[in-house]
Formats: sequence, structure tokens, C-alpha cells
Amino acid sequence: MKNTKVASCIICDIARKESGGKDILIGVYSTYMKIKSLPVVLPNFAVWIELQTEETQFDSLEISILDPDNKPLVNAKGKLEITSETGYVGIPMQFANMPFQKTGKYKIQIGIDSPIKTVKEFFVLEDVKAGTKKRIKKIAAGK
Repeated sequence: MKNTKVASCIICDIARKESGGKDILIGVYSTYMKIKSLPVVLPNFAVWIELQTEETQFDSLEISILDPDNKPLVNAKGKLEITSETGYVGIPMQFANMPFQKTGKYKIQIGIDSPIKTVKEFFVLEDVKAGTKKRIKKIAAGK
């Protein structure tokens, strides 16, 4: 992944690239995903990454999404060929039926012609109104 870095990583419900090259992100989450009740299977879940690169072809792209116990929810591998006149390119990755079993810190790991590493952490919370701020602080602290 020489001369290549992940400039942005966004989680959302739907991510796609339009025919004109525009990226469309729908239902963008912040670092905290509030879920009405757990466990849940989200019919649509997407990861959009923006790469800063001078390369155009990669032999290996790997993405993993890990649950709070570091067990993989998703592990996908493939090759990647890109065209970019600016040195930046958006890559949408869509996953169907994504299971979230419990609250806690989840990780997105990506490897592009290199060992896989964490590029984003996000927290899944149950959307219970009373005491939410205290629970957020506890989960963020790993308690």
C-alpha cells in the first residue's frame, strides 16, 4: 500500500457510485450507531472509504468488520482497479443482512496490498432514552 492511505471511512445504510462518478451515501452514521433494540439484522449496511493514492491497481483488498469480542461479522477479499485524476477515489462497499448482537465497540479493518489494520472504530448503542450519556461513556471506556 505504498503511497496509499485511507483518507476517510464512513458507515451508512447505502453507499453507491453513480454513472457520472458521484458517490451517494444514504443514512450516514456518526461514531455512535443507535439501534432501537438488540440483537438486530440491518438489511442494508455500507462502508465507504476514500483512498488517497497514486496507484491504479491493487492485487489485494481485504475488509473486515469485527464485533466487540473481535469476532468477524464480515470478511471480504478481492482485487481493486481504480482510475483517479485527483489522487483520491471513493470506494463504496455494500453488505446485506448485517447482524449486530450487542452494544460495544466495533472495528473496521482494511488491508490494501498490505496487512489488515483498523481504520475506524464505532460504537453500537441500544437507543434507551434514560441514562444514555452515562452508557455512552461506559461503552467508550470499554466497561
